[in-house]
Amino acid sequence: MVTDSFATMMHSRASIVASGTATVEAALAGTPFVVVYRVSPITWNLGRRLLKVPFVAMPNLIAEKAIVPELLQQDFTSKKVVASLRPLLEEGSARAKMLSDLEAVQQKLKQQMGAGTAADRAADAIMKVMKATPRK
Repeated sequence: MVTDSFATMMHSRASIVASGTATVEAALAGTPFVVVYRVSPITWNLGRRLLKVPFVAMPNLIAEKAIVPELLQQDFTSKKVVASLRPLLEEGSARAKMLSDLEAVQQKLKQQMGAGTAADRAADAIMKVMKATPRK
């Protein structure tokens, strides 16, 4: 099912996406993007203590490396969003690299066997990363 947000991302040059399942949609759309997210400091500190993962964005977790910039908490400023988004709008190495990395994430999701949606496969891939990441 194609949603309005998915269609919008498909036709966009680049996107700003809130962390969550929308990042999987953005990766599947293949449009370069920047992830942003801010929650209360209490929620952030609690979450960071409970979850020991190297990234917040699902495509980064699936790729097991930073492929999309994550602007979280105090890093989520207008200046940093512009600075992160600008290279993705222009033809160049940053855009080409992200497009290639997003294609690799798409392929990884397609290769996952089993029933379910792409989001289900993304969740399975993320769970594998979480289980492999040592807790401190």
